[in-house]
Amino acid sequence: MLSGSSRVFLVFIAIAIIECMVARPYAQTSPLPLVVQRTFATSNPGIPGGGNTVVNVEVFNSGTKSITAWGLWVDLRLQSGETRRVPHFTDVLPATEPAKFTIPASGRAAVSVQCPGIDPGTIVSTTVSVSAVIFDDATAVGDDSSLSWMFGRRSEHLRAWNAISNILTAAKAQHSDPAAVLEEVKADLDTGDPQLRSSVEYLQARRRVMEGAGITPSRPASVVLDDLVSFVTARRDNQEAHSKRRPNQR
Repeated sequence: MLSGSSRVFLVFIAIAIIECMVARPYAQTSPLPLVVQRTFATSNPGIPGGGNTVVNVEVFNSGTKSITAWGLWVDLRLQSGETRRVPHFTDVLPATEPAKFTIPASGRAAVSVQCPGIDPGTIVSTTVSVSAVIFDDATAVGDDSSLSWMFGRRSEHLRAWNAISNILTAAKAQHSDPAAVLEEVKADLDTGDPQLRSSVEYLQARRRVMEGAGITPSRPASVVLDDLVSFVTARRDNQEAHSKRRPNQR
């Protein structure tokens, strides 16, 4: 069963299909390896009045490198003659198991783009294009402003993992008993920076800390703590390795 943080990225929303609108032929000024294959618009029935369009997008990696993040532009032409552009970004790194959601070469993925305040019945046509792509080696191609935002978000995730790592280090320096370390880490996480507490990193770390509440002879506190340290270290190191854009090889 996928964790809540993992479901954020690639799971379709269970919603009723109102109208199927296939994007116009895919076109962009510079070729990107991620290709939009199919789009269809739906309405989220949980929103009163139905004024919340969801555009579901299926993409295909036509390149040779795995993709870990991508940006989309969803352009909605309305009956009023207005065109609304909704940017959307997906990054697999914050997921609990990012490797599961990376798009390999010749791989496919699906995302749902929320377009609040737009009734599907007012949409004349939908066009979805790929704005930017980040590969698993931290090289990237596409719109510079989109890439700047995406790498900026990655830096924020790295700061969260560094903060959690610092909490772990301080707790281990203060206590020799693994159970006491876990209690200290839990307390520090719950009373620390509000911005950290609103992050997916906090949720992932705290979930592992809470495993200590079910300590058994076969899974002592020392094992829970070692697993927590290994998890946080691996996630921090992976985020650090991908938080700065690397130059593309010519």
